[in-house]
Amino acid sequence: MWDDINEINIQFDYWNATLSKLPRTRKRVLDQAIYMVNSINLADDIRVAETYATAAIHFIGTIKDMLKQDLLDLNIFNEWNISKEQKLVTEDPLLKVLRIIRNYDVHYRTLEYGLFDGMMYHIVGENIAQTEDNSLFFEEFTWEEYEKMRPKKKELTPEHLEWFNNQTRYWSVKYICYEAINRYCKYINSCITSIVAEKEK
Repeated sequence: MWDDINEINIQFDYWNATLSKLPRTRKRVLDQAIYMVNSINLADDIRVAETYATAAIHFIGTIKDMLKQDLLDLNIFNEWNISKEQKLVTEDPLLKVLRIIRNYDVHYRTLEYGLFDGMMYHIVGENIAQTEDNSLFFEEFTWEEYEKMRPKKKELTPEHLEWFNNQTRYWSVKYICYEAINRYCKYINSCITSIVAEKEK
């Protein structure tokens, strides 16, 4: 099983710098995904908050597509495609599950979220702690729901969903999205730094 998410780094300057030469990816992340993520808590209606959350998931789910086009323009897509970072993006449990639930929302059924008493709470052991600056969490995404999609190739395992549900019981949609963006940028930055270093030899 993968490590739990113990902290989430929100690094707008780092994300901006990492994506500065990737215009499609930068727009998808900074102008679209993050805008929707930051709008979740501003909504005064649960349905509007859910719409922002789902839009954020959709934008995050297509970062790979934008990245491919940017890397093709820079003539480094082949290097990316065989890199360890590309494999990490593909296999990262958070990014993988988010891509699947984005497809779930598109092709099968709208995503479900939870709200309690006008505020959202998370469970810490046996205690209930009010979250700071948050109102929306994912509902549990079960193996049964995944199988209803009838995927031709099962990309997920029960372990993927167990891990994801454990994280989303603690972290809200907003922070799960921030973590996904941070992971994408970390992998992209690592790969591009390696490619540039190799070309400068």
